[in-house]
Amino acid sequence: MSRSPTMRTSHYSVIDLDAREAHRIPALHQLLARCEIVDGRQPLGDHALNALNVVTAVEPAARAFTVADPSSRFVAYAQATPSSQARPTWTIDIAIDPSGRHDHATILDVTFGAVLDWIRARPSGGVQWWCHESTETCQAIAASHGLLPTRQLLEMHTLLGPTPPPASITVRSFVTGVDETALLEVNNLAFARHPDQGSWTHDSLAGRFANDWFDPAGLLVHVDHADDDLMIGFCWTKIHHAPSAPPVGEIYVVAVRPSHLGLGIGRALTQAGLASLHERHVDHVMLFVDDTNATARGLYRQLGFAVTSTSTAFQLELPAPLSSSSASIDS
Repeated sequence: MSRSPTMRTSHYSVIDLDAREAHRIPALHQLLARCEIVDGRQPLGDHALNALNVVTAVEPAARAFTVADPSSRFVAYAQATPSSQARPTWTIDIAIDPSGRHDHATILDVTFGAVLDWIRARPSGGVQWWCHESTETCQAIAASHGLLPTRQLLEMHTLLGPTPPPASITVRSFVTGVDETALLEVNNLAFARHPDQGSWTHDSLAGRFANDWFDPAGLLVHVDHADDDLMIGFCWTKIHHAPSAPPVGEIYVVAVRPSHLGLGIGRALTQAGLASLHERHVDHVMLFVDDTNATARGLYRQLGFAVTSTSTAFQLELPAPLSSSSASIDS
């Protein structure tokens, strides 16, 4: 695999991370921690956080870049993470250090351009970039690189009171080493139209299981005992811990096998997740939901959730190579 040299644009240096750059990982974690403290949310999606420690492998699934100012201080981190298709959709995540945000537009443009140039040189079906609380600057930079807004993700919050478990279904905790394949099948069927969520692999799960927040007791599955214990759906919860602050729970993923939609299983699974969080002494719960999912939005509002912020996906479809004889892809 060929490596791009350090690129210098304006007065910022864009460093294409590879195995020789692994020593930079601790500094990148510090940058992300500063972003989270200032912004009150994690700066990257889970898919990117899970890949951060392996992007410097010899044949990485994801590719990472960092941007340094003239004093060699890191001011941004960017990562391109592919879906599992032969011509993947690449999800771009970008975090800009709070100390560099006085020059936000320039840093974002330089960072985005470097990542997009790298993606264009590879088999790619398209690109999507999730932007939290999209500003006119973000919209203008996305448009200048050919990306247009296509999706919105709503962040919703609620305060929990006493929450009884649902009476309509039974759930049990996920069993590590037993339930992975069935859970992946349900997830990928339920989110087949969303490349960032609907293309999970065993490695995707393993990366999430390796996080400090993972607790099998908080991953609730519903199986049909009359149908050879077929997994029908699941509700995956998280608990976020922060220094000197009460824990915040999250309804991380609710997925129902498409053949069983319309039976109230999604509502029951969500109620089971809320009951589980309440039993674990969590009073504040949040979740993310696609703006186009009217059914889920309505359910969450009925359960007391309200929208607090919005993220926008900017997307670009990339053309396929003409043929193997007329196009060469540097991988």
